[in-house]
Amino acid sequence: MADFSAAYLRCQLLLIKALQEKLWNVAAPLYVKQNALASAAARQIMEETYKMEFMYSNVEHRQVVIIHHMRLQAKALQLIVTVRTARGVEPLGICEKFLQEVDCFQRCFISELPHMQGSFVDKLLDLMPRLVTSKPSEVVKILRVTLRQSNFLCLPLPEK
Repeated sequence: MADFSAAYLRCQLLLIKALQEKLWNVAAPLYVKQNALASAAARQIMEETYKMEFMYSNVEHRQVVIIHHMRLQAKALQLIVTVRTARGVEPLGICEKFLQEVDCFQRCFISELPHMQGSFVDKLLDLMPRLVTSKPSEVVKILRVTLRQSNFLCLPLPEK
């Protein structure tokens, strides 16, 4: 369980580092370094969360929900980077796919939502009516702010 918890904390730290305000308040030509850091963090979080979900035995349902929540945050980070930097990529399609994943998260883990007050997904669900009608650039702004202002979910300790 210690390795599992350490992996989750690494994911949190990667996300915090990628979302540092000083990295996002740079001129357009300086995006490259910041985007490379954020993109690498998102990839590493995705890797870690898949390992956490499938390599550890006795993972409780609540822990699976928290892992999926962290993965959703990584996908949001990747969406932000992609829409800001990728040329020739259709941002509307990427945004729609992400919003479908949020909807899927809600349907799969509806019984856990009351335990997720103040979390990223809780705030996103409140913002869904606005997100579905926004342009990709506005979705990116909303996601970035929501990621930075959301509470992390705490992993429950195993019962003895």
